[in-house]
Amino acid sequence: MMIDKQTEYGALRQEILDSINARDNYIVGMYTITIAILCVAFELQNPILFLVPYVVLYAFQYWISVKSENMIVIGAYIAVYLEDNSGWEYNNAKQKKIMHKDIPYKRVDSIWKFLVGRIGSVQLGMLCSVSCIGYAVSSILKASSQSELIAPGIYIALSLILYILIRIQTRNALKTGERKKAYEANLRTAKEAEKEKELISV
Repeated sequence: MMIDKQTEYGALRQEILDSINARDNYIVGMYTITIAILCVAFELQNPILFLVPYVVLYAFQYWISVKSENMIVIGAYIAVYLEDNSGWEYNNAKQKKIMHKDIPYKRVDSIWKFLVGRIGSVQLGMLCSVSCIGYAVSSILKASSQSELIAPGIYIALSLILYILIRIQTRNALKTGERKKAYEANLRTAKEAEKEKELISV
């Protein structure tokens, strides 16, 4: 059964909107649960509790990434098969460059993104790790024997390892533009191959 382009376009755009809503709900849930756990950790002043939110961050970031990837794939399909070198999806990258040109405070924003990150789970992870390390260092300064240094040392090592892992998990999240271009290039190649097959069969 053939579906006309307008109907297909509407259905795919709606799927993108649904993915955006789902992703935003995951982000809100991730922040809410993480902040709640951190409040308990600060209340109890237990360094290990500051690392518990990483379980939440890994899980939510996975689903956030799935929804984001879904939007990129659909956008690439729309640009190649439905808009045919015109329309929003095709011109999106160019329009962003034009709109963001010479924006004030761009350099400050870039420095902030470099130091703190651009992904919510990474920022929350940094907060968790820094808080844990702070309490661990405080415990080290109060330690009266070498045996009391073991637990804080483990907390510091775990903080760094978990933060590095969340950065690794989110490494592709900053390359959405590159991945969309790659998807579009692959789809254009496939589209050209389909045209060649049709010509040969005729």
